[in-house]
Amino acid sequence: MTGGRDEATIDWVEAARVRCDPQVLEDLWTAVPEPMRLSCFAESSVPPEYAGAFCHDGTWRAGVDLSQLPAPMRGELAWCVFRIIELGGKIPTPGLSMLVRRLGEVIADRAGRAPASLLGLPVRDWCQQIQRAVHRRRGRLPAATTMKHIRCLLTRMMRLLVTASDTGPWWQRDRWNPFEDNRTPLREHEPMGRYSVRFDRIGTRWLRRGLQWHCKVGLETGSLSWSTVHRRIVAVSEFDGFLGGRGVDGPWLVDHAAGTRTLMLEFLGHLRARPVTRGRGTGQRLSPASMQRLASDVEQYYLFMIDNKDAAAAALAEPGWRRLGPEHAGFYRRGELPGKPRPRLDGQVIDDDAMTRITGGLDLLGATVADGGFGDKQAMRITMLVALLGRRVSEICLLDRDPLLPLSPTAPSSPGDPAADGDELGLVAKLRYQQTKIDGAPDTIPVHAEVGRWRLGCRDRRVSTHLFCLRQVDNFRSPRDAGPGCRARGPAPGGGCTTEPDRAAAQTGQAAGLSRYRLCSPGSASHHIVRCSSNSISCVAERSMNSSSSATTTEAISGRARKTSISSSASRDSYHASVM
Repeated sequence: MTGGRDEATIDWVEAARVRCDPQVLEDLWTAVPEPMRLSCFAESSVPPEYAGAFCHDGTWRAGVDLSQLPAPMRGELAWCVFRIIELGGKIPTPGLSMLVRRLGEVIADRAGRAPASLLGLPVRDWCQQIQRAVHRRRGRLPAATTMKHIRCLLTRMMRLLVTASDTGPWWQRDRWNPFEDNRTPLREHEPMGRYSVRFDRIGTRWLRRGLQWHCKVGLETGSLSWSTVHRRIVAVSEFDGFLGGRGVDGPWLVDHAAGTRTLMLEFLGHLRARPVTRGRGTGQRLSPASMQRLASDVEQYYLFMIDNKDAAAAALAEPGWRRLGPEHAGFYRRGELPGKPRPRLDGQVIDDDAMTRITGGLDLLGATVADGGFGDKQAMRITMLVALLGRRVSEICLLDRDPLLPLSPTAPSSPGDPAADGDELGLVAKLRYQQTKIDGAPDTIPVHAEVGRWRLGCRDRRVSTHLFCLRQVDNFRSPRDAGPGCRARGPAPGGGCTTEPDRAAAQTGQAAGLSRYRLCSPGSASHHIVRCSSNSISCVAERSMNSSSSATTTEAISGRARKTSISSSASRDSYHASVM
């Protein structure tokens, strides 16, 4: 048996499978590079630049032979292998070999009745046929773990195929995955760009289709961000559950205008009484902030639809949207929604004493484990930049490859004065960071010579979109979470890269002490870096008390922090608990 999420993915693949264009499936073969158009993936046949993406074991040396499959299916499997590598995934060679072998047995048993394409049968039918074929040959069913691996890999490949060959509008899909479908419009730097959204959580068709169109228009016009789309889906999904069993027939909700407000007040009462179903607060009531967010997102959804009701009715072929009236323009009056409580700063601000201890132990982050450190040079650089610049951790983690811009032909130590040679406190450049919180706000900050000496910038422009790399932590991210240019669980540094730029970057990273990091993909979730390094950073203050840290480094960083006003009124932004 598979989990609920896997079952939902299989259902989505089945719904999208019938919309696939056979001609597109045939054209996928032309997208595979010539060296990867193979009928046998083995150590001796796969080009070296792609070999690092395969699990190296006995199966890899023997090879995965596709010749027993029909030609269309061979092309589809070869494209899926290349596509997984292109997306930064890892090819589970034993699982691929097992899947190919079982597919060959099913095709041999069905003779002329076997489908020539991988999309010829649903995922569940393929699994059922594989179980029958194994039972016919061995007299027993395959192990549950074996079937789980086969089902997961088969679903993954069929998901890639239906995404590439679905000729319908992208926004009408019940699952949006910008990582696999680049037609989804996103901001240039989208912190949540790796994460997909599921509209199939909303059972009411007119509500789900309307939300899809609302999010599509919002993304295309820039009025919605990808993180807001996530919020909208959660809120409308909650509203969909509330409407269940209430006899709501269409977007107008109720037949009488006066009943609309009554219904929405009942929804607010539903939120107040709703218990939390997961997390540390399980069993407790929703927080005021959660109630306000859910209710206001539903209200904003309807505000958009009433402003565009004619266009929505035409685009969705749902005339019910035209019945929206003034009663749908605002469900709640001022003061009815719970207010957002002011955040408590207790424990969320790093005071001067704590910052002095942290900066005093920064060398422990970068020092090797053999020398008593953590071997985490990137966490050291991130922490130093946070201390020097006073920016959010997410803004530091999303820095571009070359974030430094020239300040002026001469770098002034103070306004109007040129910088003296060797002046460490002189402002020499501007650092461009990702301003994702406030539209139109400045996205640069002057920096001192100390920052410029760190040679901020990716050594290979062809590899990484972001300056910092994403650390590899087993059991924290699955292969399907990896981004372009990333290796999920590769071998030794340099051997897990699929292209020469990746290999060169990995070797360079190894020399710099970054061999345990992966390159960030466009839109990678930057907070993973903080999570991965949080234990190291949180221990620095304690260990620095017993270490012989460099007083010069401590004074320099602390002094520059004060120069950039980090310890002044901006301390709430600068030393927020996200650092820890």
